[in-house]
Amino acid sequence: MDLRISARHMELTPEIREYAEKRIFPLSRYFDNILDTMLVLTAEKHRNQAELALSLSGKKFITKAETSDIFASIDEVSHKMERLLREHHDKLTDHKRAEFEEEKREFLTEMSQEM
Repeated sequence: MDLRISARHMELTPEIREYAEKRIFPLSRYFDNILDTMLVLTAEKHRNQAELALSLSGKKFITKAETSDIFASIDEVSHKMERLLREHHDKLTDHKRAEFEEEKREFLTEMSQEM
């Protein structure tokens, strides 16, 4: 996974970069085919915003968070993205499971009719 981090109206320190990488790289456990990840950090007076955009093949997820602390914003945006990825992953796996269950039901009804 390739992570691009940009900062607006603030300096991107190595400490912030390391913390963001530590929080965002574990998101790759849900999908192997993550194409692009972009984190934009913005500071305005007492508001710190984080926006995370993640691209899968054919899908794009965007989450935003705003708090008074940049580290809290990174935490919140990573939690939101994790929830989105988990829901999307579950949706894909449940869909496949439903098809399997339907095929199983059809097979069992055919077998019962033959007897």
